[in-house]
Formats: sequence, C-alpha cells, structure tokens
Amino acid sequence: MASCSTQISPFRSCTDFNRLRLSRRPSSVRFSSVRLSSVRLSSERGLTLIEIMVVLIILSLVMAWLGTGLFAKGDEAKQRLTQLKIKEIGNLIGQFQLQYNKLPNAFNDLTKCTEVTGANCIPVTSEDKLEDAWSNKFIYSAEEGGRRYRIKSLGRDGREGGEGADADLFGTGP
Repeated sequence: MASCSTQISPFRSCTDFNRLRLSRRPSSVRFSSVRLSSVRLSSERGLTLIEIMVVLIILSLVMAWLGTGLFAKGDEAKQRLTQLKIKEIGNLIGQFQLQYNKLPNAFNDLTKCTEVTGANCIPVTSEDKLEDAWSNKFIYSAEEGGRRYRIKSLGRDGREGGEGADADLFGTGP
C-alpha cells in the first residue's frame, strides 16, 4: 500500500494523502442512494402502448405534410425538364434545317435515314431523346406549309388538356 513517506510526494502532508485515499472509497450513503435510484428505474421500464401510438400518429402527420410538398416539387421539376427538352429538340431541328435546308416532316427524319435525308445520312438524335420527363413521346407537327413547327408534350397524364402537372407544354419554331 502506498504511504505518504515516499521520497517525492505531490502532497503537502500525510493528512492530505490520507484524505484523498479515504475519499476514493465508496461510502455506505452513496452505495445506498445508488441502490434506491435503481429501484425507481426498474419500475419505469418503457413506454405504454398509447404513448407509442401517439408518437406514430404524430410522425405520420408530419410525413404526410412533408410528402405532399415534396411530390409537388417533383412535378414542377419534371415540367421544367420537359421545357428544357423541348428547347433542346428545337436546337436539333435547327441543326437539321442547316444540314438539309428544310424542316423535318416528322421526328423520324431526325432519328433515321429517310427520303428527306438520303441513304447515307447521319441521324441528328436518338429516339430516347424525343421523350418528355414522364417518358411520353413528344408530338411534332409541321405548320404553315412546312415553314414552322410545333413540339408538344401532353404532360403527366399523357392526354390533351389538364392543369398543373397534367397541363400540355409546347414550343414552336421559326
């Protein structure tokens, strides 16, 4: 056992050493207070079924409130993406017009070699780039005797008309 009579001691006197040594022993008062608190904790083991149900109801309400906002933002993003795709197709039609000095009759002229493009053509784009954000095909129509064009997306529902995400989106060219 250590004593305070060592040559180098951080304590000023033997009483300081003995106080420290005695203070490290658990006292009976401390031990009994720990025992009493453990008895209190064992009687409160967990949550009741009603408390769990209340927490689940609150969580489901919060998720429903957040979910509707997230889905609306997703539809808005798809509408913006579809508008960007319409502009990209407009640029591809412009590139076609520069190569062949006329507007395409249909989207097939952009993706395959046809009578308009000739047998040794290089397609301007691929079929998968001619779909909107909801994976519906764009509708192309030549207007005014082939001097103007119109590209149309039928929206989320894929039918004419509608509001919000179901609304039709379109772009026109020269």
